[in-house]
Order: sequence, then C-alpha cells, then structure tokens
Amino acid sequence: MILKNSAVAALAENAVKTRFEDLGKETIETIKGRFIDIMGCAIGGANAPGNRRVDRPYQGMGGKGEATILIHGGKALVQDAAMLNAVMVRSYDFEEQSPVAHQNASVMPTALAMCELKQLSGKDFLTALIAGVDVGNRIYDSFDFDFFRGWDNIGSLHTFACAAVAGHVLKLTPTQMRNAFGLALHQTAGSIASYWDCDMTFKLDNGFAARTGIFAAEWPKPG
Repeated sequence: MILKNSAVAALAENAVKTRFEDLGKETIETIKGRFIDIMGCAIGGANAPGNRRVDRPYQGMGGKGEATILIHGGKALVQDAAMLNAVMVRSYDFEEQSPVAHQNASVMPTALAMCELKQLSGKDFLTALIAGVDVGNRIYDSFDFDFFRGWDNIGSLHTFACAAVAGHVLKLTPTQMRNAFGLALHQTAGSIASYWDCDMTFKLDNGFAARTGIFAAEWPKPG
C-alpha cells in the first residue's frame, strides 16, 4: 500500500497534473533546444553500427502502425517505434545531459511516439516531456548512484521517466500513475558490462527504457 503523502504519490500526482501553464519560459526554451539536439543525434545515429540489426526484426513483425520510425521511415507499435528511435539517438553519445546521463535519448522518443499516437499538439508534447524529465531528475537526485557498482542508471532510472511521459499523455489518474511506476520497477535493469566489453549493446538500455515505460503506463489504463 502506498501512502497518499509518500514520495511516490507526490511524483505520480505531479507527473499527471502538470500543465503547460505551469512551466516557466526558460524551461520550455531549454527543452526545445534539447529536442533539436536529439533530432540531430537521431539523424547521425540512423545507420550506426548494429542499428539496422535492431530495426529489421521490428519491421517484419507487422501489427498496427502507431508511430513513425525516424529517418528510415515506416511505422511500428508505439512502444517499438520509441525503442528504435531511442537506440538511434543514443548511438554516438552526443546528446546533452540533463543531469541524468542520456535521459533525453529515452524520454524524447517516448514523448514523440506517444504524442503522435494520440495526435496531440506541440504544447502537449512539451508538457509530457518536461513532466517525465522532472520525475527522472528527482529520482536521480534522491540517491547516490555509483557507476562502478555494475548497474547502468539508464536502464534503471529512465524507465520511470518514460512511464511518467506516457502516463501524462494517457491522462492517467495519480493512482494509475503510481501503479505504472510499480510496473516500471518490475522491469528495470541495465548492466555496465557492455562498456567494459566495448560492445554495441550499451545503447539498447535507452530503447528498453522507452519501450518498458510505455508498457508500464498502458497497463493501468482501463481499456
């Protein structure tokens, strides 16, 4: 049972109740600049090593075309499009940090795919994105993350931020958002081993966070 005055409850309520009118001009301009940066990273990473290997299986799966796969074109299920786009963005580590490492590479593709799915406005996109970034930043600031313990904070923290983005777009209630955070917790992961092994799989954590965050937010929403 989650108490109404708990930190999780506060995060959930803020994620779903944030409105564009609540946001400061500097915050909005900052996030706009980061979005332009992310789109440039997607273009640069579209054909990075290993990315087409990730893309092909999803292209062959069929299903509803809910959101656009950037640069290469075509559509996929919203969570799959978000995942593929996040992998492209992260490929060369050029995204601006915020301050959670590489968080923009996960939350922005998530917001873009979800808002395309729901055909929302630019203001809706910015609001959902900032609500998710706020959640990720607050969780990050609440503990002393240590890169050398073996866990990658990208797979661990970004999932909650992406769930917040998706939950805001889906207009979850605070209670549903808390449930989404619980589902996100069940799926968090991410190993630093890929860095030590000099392996291309390091960027998959961004994609997994985007896909998992959307799944976690969709589950509590009544059909």
